[in-house]
Amino acid sequence: LYSALDRPQEAEKAFRSALRRDPLSLPAMEELFVFLDRSGRLESLIPDLQAALKREDDSLMHHNWLGLAYRREGNLTGAEQELRRAMELGPDQAGIAANLGIVYLQLDRTGEAVEVLERALNRDPTSIEVRTNLLVALGKNANVARAAAVFEEGKKIRPDVPGLYNAMAYAY
Repeated sequence: LYSALDRPQEAEKAFRSALRRDPLSLPAMEELFVFLDRSGRLESLIPDLQAALKREDDSLMHHNWLGLAYRREGNLTGAEQELRRAMELGPDQAGIAANLGIVYLQLDRTGEAVEVLERALNRDPTSIEVRTNLLVALGKNANVARAAAVFEEGKKIRPDVPGLYNAMAYAY
């Protein structure tokens, strides 16, 4: 409520209070993650995510969030490590694969990005995030023919998504 009312100090205080009661609370951590990301302070969540993972190392979402926070911080090695752990815990999670694919692209490891994203697209052909990231990876890999096929498939599913067109333009 505080977040919706644009009362940021009270919102953050409430989220952190909920996490003190239950450091593994997914709803509280998700709300705080989004809140801090919007305010450009996502890196400040890293200690909380690390503490939560010390209590429960098998939390797929905490590994994903920590990977995203590391990425935002510029720690691509840490981001890769956390996102790979999240993929181990949830190999069918398309969103996590999309996140890992972007990290591989930032590390100039396009072959690995294509591999992860192709596998994720096979599991979830409706994921626009995976599809657009794959188009970018294929473009960086100079595989325009495969990118065009991925784009055409995506257009049939969701013709109204500008990101698909932007990603295909990048691939060209």
